[in-house]
Amino acid sequence: QSICFTFILLSGFCFSLGKRKFRRGLVVFGAGILISLVTELFMPQNRIRFGVLTLLGSCMLIVAMVEKIVCALCKPSENDDNHDDYAHRANAMIWRMVVSLLLFIFTRRVNYGVLGFADVTVARFPRSLYNLGDVGNFLGFTEQTFFSTDYFSLIPWIFLFLTGYYLYKWMKEKQWLTELPKAPSLGAWWRPIGRYSLIIYLLHQPVVYGLLYLLA
Repeated sequence: QSICFTFILLSGFCFSLGKRKFRRGLVVFGAGILISLVTELFMPQNRIRFGVLTLLGSCMLIVAMVEKIVCALCKPSENDDNHDDYAHRANAMIWRMVVSLLLFIFTRRVNYGVLGFADVTVARFPRSLYNLGDVGNFLGFTEQTFFSTDYFSLIPWIFLFLTGYYLYKWMKEKQWLTELPKAPSLGAWWRPIGRYSLIIYLLHQPVVYGLLYLLA
């Protein structure tokens, strides 16, 4: 679970670092669909539906669309360079980050039909929500017959993605993010790993499976 938390939190944090955000979201979402199709065809007993890449692609697409709408509606303030305005924006980002984290914790057990904190149940969702088929499975209202070896529904995980997203925004407003020094010793292999991380992620399991199959 700690690996899942870190993976999704960092994905939200890194969302703002690159350009073509909508396109990146489509690529990641498409990679998730590809994995679903391959596992359904070749290893249905271990099929993956609504896995982590489908989630991350969905989160990226949603946030990219919302960003475009917000940018179109909001005009730059005349006081953008004012120190008090910077402080106000930083406070707004940290509150959004905290609210996103609390929403993640509060909706953590939505797949089981309940809202609450840890083992404390505050409310239960109507049973009818859990008979919506794949729409419900995607959102987090999981059918009893649903099965996937890697499952990350939009709720609650989008709230953890948003926590990372606002963490980056807050640190940027606080001017804590500076360009890291480019170490020549790392440049030859470190940057390509980051640049092609999605391809590496997609290929590592077939490679590992293939090697274990040959050894067996």
